[in-house]
Amino acid sequence: MSIVIGVDIGTTSTKTIAFDELGHIIYQTSYDYPLITEETGQAEERPQDILRAVKLGLTEVQSKIAIVELKGIGFSSAMHTLILIDKNNHPLTNVYTWADNRATDTFKKDIIKDDLFDLTKNTGAPLHPMLPLGKLLWLKEKNKKLWEKTAFIVDIKSYILYQFSQHYYVDFATANASGLFNTYTKNWDDNILQYLNIKKEQLPQLVDTTFQVPNFESSIKVPLIIGGSDGTLANLSNPQIDERFYTVSCGTSAAVRTNIDTLRLCQNRKLFTYYQYQNNWVVGAPTNNAGDVWQWLKDKIFNLATFEELNDLAKKSPVGAKGLFFVPYIFGERAPIWNPDASGGFMGLTAIHTNKDLARAVLEGELYNINLIIKELNQFNGQRPEALILVGGMAKNQFFDQLLADITGYKVYVPESVEASALGAAILAMISLKIIASPLMIQKELKIAKVFHVNSHNHGIYVALEKKWNKVRQLMTEEWLAVE
Repeated sequence: MSIVIGVDIGTTSTKTIAFDELGHIIYQTSYDYPLITEETGQAEERPQDILRAVKLGLTEVQSKIAIVELKGIGFSSAMHTLILIDKNNHPLTNVYTWADNRATDTFKKDIIKDDLFDLTKNTGAPLHPMLPLGKLLWLKEKNKKLWEKTAFIVDIKSYILYQFSQHYYVDFATANASGLFNTYTKNWDDNILQYLNIKKEQLPQLVDTTFQVPNFESSIKVPLIIGGSDGTLANLSNPQIDERFYTVSCGTSAAVRTNIDTLRLCQNRKLFTYYQYQNNWVVGAPTNNAGDVWQWLKDKIFNLATFEELNDLAKKSPVGAKGLFFVPYIFGERAPIWNPDASGGFMGLTAIHTNKDLARAVLEGELYNINLIIKELNQFNGQRPEALILVGGMAKNQFFDQLLADITGYKVYVPESVEASALGAAILAMISLKIIASPLMIQKELKIAKVFHVNSHNHGIYVALEKKWNKVRQLMTEEWLAVE
């Protein structure tokens, strides 16, 4: 048997999972680290905490498997991370995550002043302060002394792998989500680097997602495969089904994605196009507001001990939550409106509503929003999917899974394993190591755990309600902001 480890470096934890050559999980572990949010808009992590989580995870997993069967280790990481490094290769900053939106004001000003829309047209990335591009503009303006000390500009995976290789590498997929990458040439974009006054030597060396990183770490005796970004890798590890589908990944945040084998960028910049491997790209869009909103409701509003309690409340409210609507943009928003200043709230609240209705309205609002992204993707593709494959932590909530089917009108498949990014990293490692020739060799072995069929009666109600919700959303995100 051949074993490959997938390491998924996420926003709040690193998951380390050993897979066999058929994609079955042999052993898994996870190590958490804090997200630093001490000031408005801040969302940072300490790079040392993440490095420790990676090393602890690898040590634990290697101790639980037959080490002679371990063939390699593949890596996945969250998109849009940024760390500034000094000339001695020490971090000058924490990790700026995708959720850090302190660059918003600077970025909006520069978009207008310098026509960033045209400058970044080949990046494949929507214009948003989540991008390292936006954070670099902000740091240059707000902290000139820090900028002067900066020798290297890297992402979290480049920083982690430097500890093993003593060289900075970045894969095409992760670079593609930076706002500095030219999707057509698979190289750093010269015009953007010139605009930022950055030299290519300050950025990691670009490599393909199956690249084997030189390894000088004595405790690890197998090849390290650089892998890709978490979102693109999640799409690599879908079970093989006979229907045309989109992947909906729903955890703390959410995204809708589909694969294309001919490079094409979204002209209105509402969707991303990111490299995956060989001649494959992933098109889609993310939303900030998913499991984090559900957790906010549990912890801050209802003060409940478990998600099961919250779920039980939502189940007791009827379809449509008695006319109560929730716009979920409490963490600002990426897709579908790409407005970091957006806010959320309830509309239609009356004395007849209870905590049960509030709970259901929150889930329905999240899913109306996801359905808008699906519709944007349909327009780009010129066709609709036949089904959705749902992965991520929220997929474990069967009430949510059924709501997704009823609101969107698509059948929903939930795979047995929802650890999609780690498996995607392992798949690319197996391809690099020639254990498998194609992802299909794994995908055909993956099993579907649950199938949720559309309740046509409920779907009919939701079609009408979604039109009303969309009017509420426009009121809250356009007119209210105009008043401000």
